[in-house]
Formats: sequence, structure tokens, C-alpha cells
Amino acid sequence: MPNQRRPYFPLPVNFPQQVANEVFPPFVGNVSGEIAINKLGIPLGIARFAGRIVDINIAALQSGRRDTTVFISGEVDVKINGTTCLTTKPRIYGKSGAASEHKTTFTSAADTGVRAAVINQSANTFAEGDILTWDLIYYGETSPATKMQNVCVIVEVEPTT
Repeated sequence: MPNQRRPYFPLPVNFPQQVANEVFPPFVGNVSGEIAINKLGIPLGIARFAGRIVDINIAALQSGRRDTTVFISGEVDVKINGTTCLTTKPRIYGKSGAASEHKTTFTSAADTGVRAAVINQSANTFAEGDILTWDLIYYGETSPATKMQNVCVIVEVEPTT
């Protein structure tokens, strides 16, 4: 039997989105510690309602630092039931010769050495019960001067009904 938690009185047209902004928490994931290999299929959780992904941001406590010509970076792919919802994956880059530092793709941080996510509007919807996962794809040396550390992802959602 489907979930029947809908009110029986008229509501504003955008009421579900208004509630989502205040009540529905985003999906949050993290990889703790040093990172120098891919981490694939990390669960974010199960969708409690039908909705869509509206924004994805990542942050790293340490961006890493390379000591050769090989760039260090971490890229995130978010998937709904195993299918990506992105056209451009968010990425954090370590700088050559510079100290490893905290970096984030949140635009308000005005960070450099990052690439923001671009959501695929034709593949960002999910149904109640769908599973969201994420991949952390590492590029660079296996033993850099300083490894990337503690990467987190936040996936903001809103209901579609």
C-alpha cells in the first residue's frame, strides 16, 4: 500500500518545495582519512519521497599537494539507482608546490581550483525508495607529498509532487 501522508485540504502550488527547503535534509556523505584511490558506490541513502536533485557540492579538508607533474584532484559522481545525474562532475584540485588546503565547490566560498557540478535535468529525478550513491574518483599519484583528506558531499533535494 502506498504512503498516504498527503493533507486533504488545498495548499499553495509550491508548498512541497517550501516544506523541502525547511524540513527535508540533504543527503550527506563523506570519506574519512587520506585518499589516494577511488572510492566507488558509497551509499548516501534511500529516498523517502519522490523528488529531484537540485544541487551537489563537495569539500575536502585537505586538497592535497603534488610533487611531480601529475595533478592531484578528486571528482564526485552522484548516482540514482546506479545512473549518474550529472553532466559535469564537481572536482577539487590540489595545487602544484602550494600547501594543501581546505577547498569547497560552494560558490559563496569563491574558492579557486574547483569545478562546480552541473545537474543533468533529464536524469535528476528519483522515486520513493530509490537508492542514491556517490563515487569519489581520485586522479593523481598514489604517494603524493600530501594526500587529499576527508572529502564530503552534500546532495540537496526537493520533492516533485
